[in-house]
Amino acid sequence: QLLRVNYRTRNDKVRHEQEKGKSSLRDQLKKILNDLLNNKGAKAIQNYESLRAENKECDLPALLGLKDYVDCMFLLAEEYERQGSYELAFTWYEHAYNKENENSGRQYLREEMKDRIIRLSCKNLLKSVQPNLAITYLKKVLTLSLNKNEEAMIYKKIADCQLTFGDWNGSMANFNKALSLCPNLKGTQKLREKLQNHFLQKNILYKFASFQ
Repeated sequence: QLLRVNYRTRNDKVRHEQEKGKSSLRDQLKKILNDLLNNKGAKAIQNYESLRAENKECDLPALLGLKDYVDCMFLLAEEYERQGSYELAFTWYEHAYNKENENSGRQYLREEMKDRIIRLSCKNLLKSVQPNLAITYLKKVLTLSLNKNEEAMIYKKIADCQLTFGDWNGSMANFNKALSLCPNLKGTQKLREKLQNHFLQKNILYKFASFQ
């Protein structure tokens, strides 16, 4: 009987310590979110990275609640983007986008995250990473809920990247995907001319999916 009492007491102490730890983590996460909301982004990122490194196995969304967690991820991504850490910004925008429930009352936030992911992949990352890596990010964008114009633009960007390392067939294939989705896609003239000239010089038959 005494052994059972001692065992229960030890278990109670362990549970108490675990709850104290969770409460402490929750408080730290709320402080990080509060710092982000009050324009203390650099400090928030430093604290979040330390917290995540020390608690890799912890379920942070469960501690903070999904809504606040998504808000925190969105604001962290925004701060990374502001600092020029575009790959980290992309990762956290994508993470927040996937966590946000598509059927929630915050579809506007999901659309905003999607727009930022597209902007990062089509502008910032194209200029700051190697073409093969840029294509990897662009392909991730294709997994989002895109309209036809957005999807066509991404395929066109992939085609542009492929030209930089001489993948002419791949570029033509993705350019045709873009034109099939959006025949009147803007900004295609240069790419069309490059592909056309290349295949004419090589005396290779080619066909665009659609002519403007």
